Amino acid sequence: MAAVQIKADLQSLAEAGAEAGVHALGEAVEKQGEATWVLAGGTAPMGAYAILAERYQDKLDWSKVRVLIGDERCVPLGHADANWGQISKVFLDK
Repeated sequence: MAAVQIKADLQSLAEAGAEAGVHALGEAVEKQGEATWVLAGGTAPMGAYAILAERYQDKLDWSKVRVLIGDERCVPLGHADANWGQISKVFLDK
């Protein structure tokens, strides 16, 4: 069962999310040789994605991580509301 953590602010939450994410992905790659990760859009996870792009590029063999984008809105990829564009800008393109 996952532990509940309370963070003081959005930055602390983003840092904890980035650390937990890379740890879980690393465990999956180690045990299974690869990992699949579904990314969510929205304000809260974008901070974690930015931290991953800045601080965790060399902490994981990202070539073994398959990334999927979760998006409940049915809009074209280039649309301003599409999660793909937001996530690409802060994480995937880096």
